[in-house]
Amino acid sequence: MKILFINPPSPIPGAIFIRDTNRSGRRSRERTLWPQTSLAMMAGMFPEHDVRIWDCIAEEWDYSDVMRKRHTEGWVPAWVVVESVSCTFESDMQAVRMFKAVGATVAVISPHSEALHAETLKRYPEIDHLIDYEKARTGDILEPESHLRSLITGEPCTTPFEALPCARQDLLPRHRYQLPFIGSGYTFVITSRGCPWTCIYCRQGVTWKNRVRYRPVEKVIEEIERYGLTNVAFHADTFTVNRGWVLDLCAQMPKGVRWVCNSRVDTVDLELLKSMKAAGCWMICYGIESGNDRAARVKV
Repeated sequence: MKILFINPPSPIPGAIFIRDTNRSGRRSRERTLWPQTSLAMMAGMFPEHDVRIWDCIAEEWDYSDVMRKRHTEGWVPAWVVVESVSCTFESDMQAVRMFKAVGATVAVISPHSEALHAETLKRYPEIDHLIDYEKARTGDILEPESHLRSLITGEPCTTPFEALPCARQDLLPRHRYQLPFIGSGYTFVITSRGCPWTCIYCRQGVTWKNRVRYRPVEKVIEEIERYGLTNVAFHADTFTVNRGWVLDLCAQMPKGVRWVCNSRVDTVDLELLKSMKAAGCWMICYGIESGNDRAARVKV
């Protein structure tokens, strides 16, 4: 079966937008090209199928380029999976309609539709399937990757996050991804989902419901080694929540890998920071929403 995972073109010519399964999304003034590792994680669920990822933002494709590529290659997918965010959702429906016109079944995953599920289906009847985050509305714990696998193959799939296969880094245009300070040619490696804190401005409560779980360290190392990754940004809601997990990762990190992560200042200590530095960490991004506690209310 032919399956296409697509990061749709920019709604504004020449502009760069950040999209991610786990991000609310925005226009990038600093021109960050955001690795589509979340799409690559989904693609990893279909090793027996003809799977491709088209990152239109990174490739600088508009919809005419997508149309041209489809005709030139003569590759018509049976399924198309669209990753969207609120600020581009209306524009992204062009991709849905484009592939519906050639007979593809379209699934959409988005924090926008997670928050506004019924409204989205009513407004955009062209969407065949909206992928839920953990099937929250039914009470089941089911990762979006497993939900998608079940939809496309017709066979039940209940693979937990901890057992998901490696992301298909080989399908991403990694040479195009760039980020200030980090430079070009980097990629994300997803390490965990969820965060125990309930900051009112954060979307992870909508997506992962504050459930924290980590991929096994061995699986993270396998992904790094399989694809020869040397410039890595670890993708997590809060990377340093599990101190023991981070120390284990540092102990197993291959030589020559330069990596960055995010953190909270109250989840690190001197021993941990020294271990991270020795293992190749050279930058930590701390979340600082405000210098005034009264302006950064946190529900506890």
